[in-house]
Amino acid sequence: MSWSKLKQQLESFLCPALYGRGEYRATSYRYLPDKSGICYIAVDKKNVLNMSDITSSIRWYQSEQEIKNDPDIQVPINKEEIEAVRKDTKGIVPEDRLW
Repeated sequence: MSWSKLKQQLESFLCPALYGRGEYRATSYRYLPDKSGICYIAVDKKNVLNMSDITSSIRWYQSEQEIKNDPDIQVPINKEEIEAVRKDTKGIVPEDRLW
């Protein structure tokens, strides 16, 4: 499957609040076959998850906290959307993850 097709599929999973804001990116090194490319997720052009980094699980947590505490990043979510998530997931998502 081509990257553009895969990228379209991945972006179809984004919530409506992230349409146009979240994106999947991948780079490769055409003339350096022994060097691996970089694959990462960005929100508002800020890298939040580098999938090529062995410490990505730690960095993901730090980035999540930075995003949650950054006053410049606002993701508008209404009560109806949160209730829909609660219903779809049968209440298994912790409250602090919903807001």
